Amino acid sequence: MRAIHLAQNKLIFLHPVIFDGCRKSNKIFLQKNFIKSVDGLFNIPGLQEINLQVNKLTSIENAFQQDINLQFLHLSTNPSEKMSRSAFNSNVKHLRTLTLQNCELKFLPPSVFR
Repeated sequence: MRAIHLAQNKLIFLHPVIFDGCRKSNKIFLQKNFIKSVDGLFNIPGLQEINLQVNKLTSIENAFQQDINLQFLHLSTNPSEKMSRSAFNSNVKHLRTLTLQNCELKFLPPSVFR
């Protein structure tokens, strides 16, 4: 399976191992759900794009616990008020596009994008 489309459902929670059998997937579409947390969810080395727009995310700092090839991350329209320094850590060093519009961001640490 190269792409996983789970958009426009009523998902609230996804177990951290749900995508473990999808090692060849490079795109995951989860937009327009009610997901609050993605801790440890995205540990697929070849994953290039994740769409989490229009969910209920308040943090993504523990989403990427292994080095992945993520290039596109869509987080717009989530109630995230702040991003921690570790949100975009060295495990997502290939990130090319990050969308954060229409979030409720109030603070970004100076080193968040390093």
